[in-house]
Amino acid sequence: DMIVVYVNATVHKILFTTEGDQRPKAHGVIYQDADRVLHKAELAENVMSEVILSAGAIGSPQLLMLSGVGPRADLDAHGVNPVVLDHPMVGKGMGDNPMNKVIIPSPLPVELAPPSTVGITEFGSFIEGAALDAAPSVQSIAQFFKFRNLRLDGMSNDGLILQKVDGPVSRGYLELRNTNVDDNPYVTFNYYQEPEDLEK
Repeated sequence: DMIVVYVNATVHKILFTTEGDQRPKAHGVIYQDADRVLHKAELAENVMSEVILSAGAIGSPQLLMLSGVGPRADLDAHGVNPVVLDHPMVGKGMGDNPMNKVIIPSPLPVELAPPSTVGITEFGSFIEGAALDAAPSVQSIAQFFKFRNLRLDGMSNDGLILQKVDGPVSRGYLELRNTNVDDNPYVTFNYYQEPEDLEK
């Protein structure tokens, strides 16, 4: 069988069949192509066909909610219709790893290859080190500084130590901003809400 891959396509909605008391079943999607034209793609008449949702930790719940699956109150507030399944846990349990950074100036280039674990604290957090001139993600680090209006000038020889909280207990939630799939939803991670995370 042939597989067709559409690039630069964005799914706007998952289509569900609801018959009687049966659970909703996905039978297709509505997507937008690179020219911003909407199309419908439906599953073939085959018991092995299925819709696989893999839009990430933020995109997946957003797409489910835009398709009518999620907390009814949130869906009603944004006029999502029909409500396919009132599921209170969609968009809940959002977690992220808080991170701290230390920049270490060096008169010479720091010879450290891709980000490496340089220590594990007694609290269970991981400490990673990377040289800004050797790390493969130097562009993303530069973007990180640009986003926060921090300067990166003259730092090509500096070392960078990052510390992340491993397995944070604090959990947050995601809410729709509106019904436009191109607009990122609101995400509240509730960093350090649980005292246990402050002790790590």
